[in-house]
Amino acid sequence: MTEQLSKLQQTILKIAIRNRPERLACPTGGGADVYCHEVMQAFFGLRPTGWRAGPGRQPGSHRFSKQGVGAKRYASMQASLSRCLRRLEGKGLIERMMGASSHWSGGNLTQAGIELAEPLLSQPTQSPPPAINAGEQRYSQPSQSLSGTSQ
Repeated sequence: MTEQLSKLQQTILKIAIRNRPERLACPTGGGADVYCHEVMQAFFGLRPTGWRAGPGRQPGSHRFSKQGVGAKRYASMQASLSRCLRRLEGKGLIERMMGASSHWSGGNLTQAGIELAEPLLSQPTQSPPPAINAGEQRYSQPSQSLSGTSQ
């Protein structure tokens, strides 16, 4: 079934299965296996900016510059990610999550998602695409997927 998933969907599942042990080890069990900001960095190559940018997997801790990417392009990335999460949820692979008192979203793997994502960990991954800085137009060129092929 992984061949039926888009590169973005595969990226989400890879990030989620890699992060899942950390979430399960948390005493409160809160948060998500994958946060949207992690996908924005890994798949789209965005670099966090602003006072909340920092290391770690804190929900809602990463902000990106809409001006650096371009408001229309940024909105397109957000819409693609949202559609992708909704489709993964429709396939029964994730359960979408949202912060109750902060602005974050992401997803937790379902049992079916875990079974599909585990083999993805053994596939070779490539470093994320170069980060986008203010004024860069990286998306006019074919992007590199995690498997190393151009899209």
